[in-house]
Amino acid sequence: MKAIRVILSLALIFLAPTISIAGPSVQPDGGAYEGEPPASLPIASKAMQKAFNWSEAHHGYAYIWSESLLTSFGEIRNINVTGKNADDVLKKLSSSSFQTRTYDKSKPVYIWSYLSNDDGDQLFQSNFAEVKLIEKAGVLTIQSTPIELQMAGYTPIEFPNAVSARIEHVGANGEKWEEELQVYNGKIYYPSQYGRTDGTLIVTSYYPLGGPAITPGESLDTAYDLSTGDKSPTTLIAGNPSMAIENHLYATDVGYASASQLIVSKRMIPPVDPIVDQWTIVAPPTAMFNVNSTPGKKRVCKVSMTIKSSATKLGVVKAWAYDPNRTAADGTVQELGGTITTSVSGQDVLITSTWNLDNDVNTAGGSDWIVYFEIDGYEVQGPPTAPYYDSDAKS
Repeated sequence: MKAIRVILSLALIFLAPTISIAGPSVQPDGGAYEGEPPASLPIASKAMQKAFNWSEAHHGYAYIWSESLLTSFGEIRNINVTGKNADDVLKKLSSSSFQTRTYDKSKPVYIWSYLSNDDGDQLFQSNFAEVKLIEKAGVLTIQSTPIELQMAGYTPIEFPNAVSARIEHVGANGEKWEEELQVYNGKIYYPSQYGRTDGTLIVTSYYPLGGPAITPGESLDTAYDLSTGDKSPTTLIAGNPSMAIENHLYATDVGYASASQLIVSKRMIPPVDPIVDQWTIVAPPTAMFNVNSTPGKKRVCKVSMTIKSSATKLGVVKAWAYDPNRTAADGTVQELGGTITTSVSGQDVLITSTWNLDNDVNTAGGSDWIVYFEIDGYEVQGPPTAPYYDSDAKS
């Protein structure tokens, strides 16, 4: 069988608007900075993604294939073109011609094509489309049947310094889930199937060189509304937290008259009864006295606690105070026992303990005396019946 020359004029069709996408201006001297997150992203709808891809398509590729093709002199099986926009690229592809030979003209011939951005990301692509051939004067010529290119599965969006991105979806019934997106070489690969979707896109950017108010090596997050593509408005949360250790008192004698007592009082949380599980406990009472205003002199320090519990349940009560900065030669500290009184009123037990504590003139900022109470009711809440890390242990 004689090999037949095949001359194919490629016809591609893809109609879409062309748009111009402008990013933020770079102002090293202030305002916007290099690597500043864009104010909006083309993700609000599938149409917006399609238009964005159209504007980014500067390269076109087409390939012809048949199982009966022969390698021949002067053949053209691959076509690569570049253009200023997708429309220009498609025109150049459609005006280009393949040239190759087949040894069996009954075999089907296919063409595959795609458009890409400057980094080689495919933006639109066709399936392997079988083309119709007409034989004239011993030459098979392709009929000018349009080959449709579909939008690729992802829209590559440049995002300065991006290192990770995720979508926090919100479903029709309010259900929420997260999806991690591919991020590579400063681009987010946004799924093309998402359009007019409720949720948030969160992008993490890394700034090795820093920026205005950004420490070098710092990472920052930017949130975008999926339904608009715009930056999500954020609200500053600020303020001083108020924190306290459970069943703990703090007092300082600064501002007290030198002859007056330092007195603190608090209602304490009773021990757990019954024990819910082996890790549910209430910490025994503790306190700290900062003695600072009377260097070298004793100060009467008194702590009163009211615990809603029976005296029988609390059991024996002892109290101790020590200055951790005053150590003996062997590294131990001397503990001072407190003078304790208790009284019962209904379900309340009032426990009072007093000490004569002084300020060590050699300690900057005064002496911090640590006070703790050994109360049987808190101690017998019980140690764990088995180590938490031993899943096979039995109680």
